[in-house]
Amino acid sequence: MNIAFPALLVFLIILPGFIFRFSFRISEKTVIDQTPFATAFVKGVIIAGFFHLPWSWIASLIGHPIDYNALLMLLASPQRESALVTIIANVADDFPIIILYFISLFIFAAALGTLLRSLVVKFKLDRNELIGPFVKFDTPWYYLFSGYHEAFESDGVVVSAIVEIDKTGYIYTGLLKEYFFAPDGALERIVIEMAMRRPLSNNKSSDENNIEERFERFYKIDGDYFVLRYSEIKTLNIEFLRVQEMNP
Repeated sequence: MNIAFPALLVFLIILPGFIFRFSFRISEKTVIDQTPFATAFVKGVIIAGFFHLPWSWIASLIGHPIDYNALLMLLASPQRESALVTIIANVADDFPIIILYFISLFIFAAALGTLLRSLVVKFKLDRNELIGPFVKFDTPWYYLFSGYHEAFESDGVVVSAIVEIDKTGYIYTGLLKEYFFAPDGALERIVIEMAMRRPLSNNKSSDENNIEERFERFYKIDGDYFVLRYSEIKTLNIEFLRVQEMNP
């Protein structure tokens, strides 16, 4: 038997774990996550094992128990042709059930991952002291821009970035709209709205105390959205906004 078949079989067995991880994680645009491959592989294998336990039990209940001897022989690539022919014949008889087993398992893994992700985001389970470390996403920029470490839930995010143009520093500021990543996981672009800028040299005066005076030093940039390239940003400041209701 060609070595490619056992490799394909192993891939199908552990695939549910990777489907679940892919569906559960919050993608930072083009990045799946930043977990090292070895760690991601081990987690995927362990999760796949947990998925196969109930599925193998259900298969036994409906009268199609898994033949572990045949499975091990397929993985080991037996040299005896007679043994291989017998195994292939048994697999052919149950081929529709085998296909149903894997397809249903793949669908369930994807659905469960998506459902759990939605529950974590909706109920902020990643902030829980007990289960937070187990369900927290490996997306550092998401947590930074969402104010994960703040004691309150922010109503908006203001970003201020220093960009150098012709050896002159400028501060660009605006409400964070969206952000994008490069394939290697590095922050690539930041999209802001209500963008403004001012020269870095135009610092605030000592008697400037209110927010109106603060923004008088900025020049409004025409347009709906303004894109900042992270590679051109020297420093980045993040400020979380909170809207408070006024008493009548």
